[in-house]
Amino acid sequence: MDARLTHLDFTHVFYDPSDLLSLPLAISSLIPQLILVVYTTQFFCRREIETCLMVAGQVLSELLNELLKSVIRQPRPHLELGSGYGMPSAHAQFMAFYATYLTAWTLAHAHFSPLKKALRITWVVGLGALVSYSRVYLNYHTPAQVAVGIAVGVLFGLGWHRAVLFMRWIGLVDWVLDHVFLADWFYVKDTAATSGSFVEDEYAQWKKQRAATRSKKAQ
Repeated sequence: MDARLTHLDFTHVFYDPSDLLSLPLAISSLIPQLILVVYTTQFFCRREIETCLMVAGQVLSELLNELLKSVIRQPRPHLELGSGYGMPSAHAQFMAFYATYLTAWTLAHAHFSPLKKALRITWVVGLGALVSYSRVYLNYHTPAQVAVGIAVGVLFGLGWHRAVLFMRWIGLVDWVLDHVFLADWFYVKDTAATSGSFVEDEYAQWKKQRAATRSKKAQ
């Protein structure tokens, strides 16, 4: 067998079984992977261009993280944990971008009630804080590496949100929807910014259709 084989560390997280917090925090380190699943599910269920735009920003943020790591070349606090450099933390940057972009998007759309906005923002910021804390607690990163990851993620999230607004303003998003054949193939639409909860919308539509059907039967 080839001695150069290595492990796939996509879900390879070390934790201390004697520490009550270690396992829950190790599980929380997998939240970014779960979010990738959510992105995929969200797209194939709703077919929204907004999901594609957010994923594009997330990918660019990850590429920026790899670039910064290759330039800074700062090792992790414990070399036996994880592979590659540690500055900035990819987990912290991923979650900071995710929380920042969703927060900016939520605040920019008035069809959400103040309570719904507050709950959504609290949820995503809390997830980001939990994942970032877990990376320090489990000794995968130093506090500085996590802090820089958060800072880069926040700045890039804000910048990408402004970039998306600009792309909408110049008509680029509409052009993609009208002229890129993949948009037609996958039935991509742009309703996330103008509609409320799709669950509520579909429920209301079902109730309306049900009432119409009952009315016809009663005649």
